[in-house]
Formats: sequence, C-alpha cells, structure tokens
Amino acid sequence: MACLLIASAAWSQEGADSRDDSEQIKRQRAARLEIMRHCASSLDIKVQNDGTFVEEQIVNVPLLHYHNLPGETLDATLWAWGLRGRPVALASISKERSAANVEKWSCELVSLADNPVSVTANPGWNWAPAASGIEWKPVASAPAAGETAVTRVRQMKEIARRFSATGIYQDGAESIELRLIDRLLHRFSDPEHGLIDGAVYAFAAGTNPEVLLLIECRQDSSGKITWHHGFARLGAGRLTARLGDTVVWQRSEIKQWNPAEPYFSTYGPVESVFGSESEVPGK
Repeated sequence: MACLLIASAAWSQEGADSRDDSEQIKRQRAARLEIMRHCASSLDIKVQNDGTFVEEQIVNVPLLHYHNLPGETLDATLWAWGLRGRPVALASISKERSAANVEKWSCELVSLADNPVSVTANPGWNWAPAASGIEWKPVASAPAAGETAVTRVRQMKEIARRFSATGIYQDGAESIELRLIDRLLHRFSDPEHGLIDGAVYAFAAGTNPEVLLLIECRQDSSGKITWHHGFARLGAGRLTARLGDTVVWQRSEIKQWNPAEPYFSTYGPVESVFGSESEVPGK
C-alpha cells in the first residue's frame, strides 16, 4: 500500500509537472506568435495595378502555425497579403536553430499574383518578382461546380487529394514524400472579377509546407464555369507534383537566391531580416 501511495504521489507530481511544462510551452508559442505577427506586419508589400504599385493589407490571422521538431524550425507561421480574391503573396516566417545551436530568423516569400509584386523590409532588402509564374491548367475530369460554398469546399478537397508531391534535398541525399495537409490553408473569392471560389492547399515535409496547390472555380465572360489548378513552391529543394503517375509540375533545387524570382528567402539575425524594432519582449 505504501508503494502504491508513493507511486500515486509521484504520478500526480509528474502530471502536474507535465501540465506546467505544457502551459509554459503554450505561453512561449503565444509570445513567438506575436513576434512573428509583428515581423510580418513590418513588411511593405505592394502589387502593381494599372501601372501603379498599391499597398496590400495583411490577413491578420496566420494561415498556419507550425514547428518542425526535432528539425531546425522551432516555430513558424504562414501569412497572406490581399483581402480580396487570391492573395498576392505569402510569407513563411520562422525562428530556427542550426545543428551548431545558432539561432536565426527566416523569411520565405512566394508570389501568387499575375502582376509584379514589390516587397521592402525595414533593414533595406527588397524582393520584386515580375509575376508568380504559376502555370494554370484546367482540372481534368472536373465536377460541375457546386452551387453552394459547402459543396464547393468539398469538391476542392477532393480535387486536392488527386495530387501528390515529393521533395528531393541536399543534391539528392534526401528524398521525402510530401503529405497533403488535409485542410485548406486559405479560402478566397472575387465574384466581380469571375473568381467564384478558391483555396490554397499545401504539401508538407512533416509540418513544413513545401509545395502549394491552388484551386480556383472561375466564370468567364460567357458565363461558363470551370475549375483550374496551379502550383507554387515554398521550399528550396527539387520539387515535383503528380496527378496519378503523371508529373504535372516540377522545379529544380535552388542553389542561389534571386530577389527577382517568384520564390525568395532571406535569413539571419532578426535585425538583418526584419529590423531591430521587430524585437519585442518575450523573444
């Protein structure tokens, strides 16, 4: 009986410690979320419209909040800019720790816009892709678009599940079958311009999104409604998407960053990526 009492007390203490640790982790993640929100908001993102660059607003809630332990990513968030229609750009902002235990901040950017995008960060670096480079294609054997939002979101999920994706990294040393995050990350529409419905899905390595799949339901000037899909990269590896056994999209591994390309990344101390004012209590 004494042993049982001692064990029970130990389990109770272990449970309390576990709860304390869990609450501490939640507080730390909440604090980092606010830092990353501040970092995202510090980016000046504009899109060209009728020859003039117009500032885009950030979607205030992150599309995804994730980490990739035991990998390098301690905490990360995915943000979108553009409150109407398809977002013009996404940014993945993360705090990372290298194998040498050196902490750094990373900012990955991808254009989803048909027009030029311009991004300026407080430390002075710029990103200016001319277009997203997304190759839009009709969805093969697509269902007739549902009349309700509930039906269409089910149809978009079914379309997304037709595809698969892989990532090859470190000059072929590592190959990963990416998993479809089985929920849409962002939903959008712009009926006045023929965009009835749309969604952003992602294929991830663990929890880290590497390939973006965009699905759109469009209506042309004649009233015809069709489904389209396109891919964008959010990782530096050699990325491939397939429909069944057929390769439908592929991008080579990135060896050097180019701020004119539709996918770009910069990293380092928080001051060099977002500026010293991005440091707030709780980092």
